[in-house]
Amino acid sequence: MSAKVDFQDEIGDLGRALNKTIENLRRTLHGVSSASMAVASGAAELSASSDEMSITTQAIAKGGERLHSMTESVAAAILQFQTTVEQVEANVKTSARHTTDSVTAAEAGSAGSRTMTDGMARIQSMNDKMTNAVSVIEDIARQTNLLSLNAAIEAAKAGQHGKGVCCGG
Repeated sequence: MSAKVDFQDEIGDLGRALNKTIENLRRTLHGVSSASMAVASGAAELSASSDEMSITTQAIAKGGERLHSMTESVAAAILQFQTTVEQVEANVKTSARHTTDSVTAAEAGSAGSRTMTDGMARIQSMNDKMTNAVSVIEDIARQTNLLSLNAAIEAAKAGQHGKGVCCGG
């Protein structure tokens, strides 16, 4: 909106200069308004991105906590399993000693009795199988301990990677 200037003198020149200044000011204000809208839009997008990053970071932290908790549970279960295996091993060894003693006593008491000897031989065979089974269980326990250690190392690595992402460095 500009003023109508009909004069050709200094007043007319002043009016035309004033109209030109107003038009320049209008264009400048329009540019500032557009820039302000762009900045506001960018700020809203940045805020949304920040919220999304915060949610993702929290999810990663919760996942790390769950992994740590599960690793501790696995380690406790492995220790309990190992204790049980050791108890079974001790019981089998005691049983093996008793079986051996029983076989010796039976052979001394009834050397001519095949039935008794065959029975003891079967007991001995079963004892050997149990001893082999305990040996297999011990091997599994050792492998499980190695897997647990590996899981703990991987969890620690994951924790270190998580810290790097979280803390920006």
